[in-house]
Amino acid sequence: MTSSSNLPAVPPTVAEKKAGYIDETELHPGLYGRPLELNRIFSLLVLLIDTLQRTAASQAQRLNFLSAWQKAYTDELNDIHPFLGGTSDGSQLTQVGVPQPQHLDLSLGFGSSQSATLARQDMDNLNTNITQQIQGNSQVVADDAKALQTSVNQSNDAVQAQSDMATSILQTLSTILTAIYSTTG
Repeated sequence: MTSSSNLPAVPPTVAEKKAGYIDETELHPGLYGRPLELNRIFSLLVLLIDTLQRTAASQAQRLNFLSAWQKAYTDELNDIHPFLGGTSDGSQLTQVGVPQPQHLDLSLGFGSSQSATLARQDMDNLNTNITQQIQGNSQVVADDAKALQTSVNQSNDAVQAQSDMATSILQTLSTILTAIYSTTG
């Protein structure tokens, strides 16, 4: 059997040199970074958690955008002008049972009351079509927002799982260090 001192030396990596894990003095020459793989794993885990958090934050910003987009559709729906019979421009509702003044011209410039009624019906049909189209577009945005909310929740769950793993590693390292120092002291 060969002893570990007869094995060829593995040159240190640049990262190990930068991290200061190498003792190149003549008193204690050697590579002390290899046993510290847990530190590397923990550092990578922290990097992963940071990346997942930034991803969740990006998704949340997009969710805010979709919410504002839905609000814009709702505002647009609220701005659709109704064209109601019994009024001169459709903006005033007629009260049931209250006679309308005779001097109002309800023809809207069409010359007859029947032409005005047909024009109002056409405008109402157009408004109905526009309303349905806006509601359809709003529903598409709402569906996208729901799907994105699911993704945000999954990202947050992933961050929590990785954070739990990092906490577990820290607790294990603490237990190991406590065991080492309690037996030597």
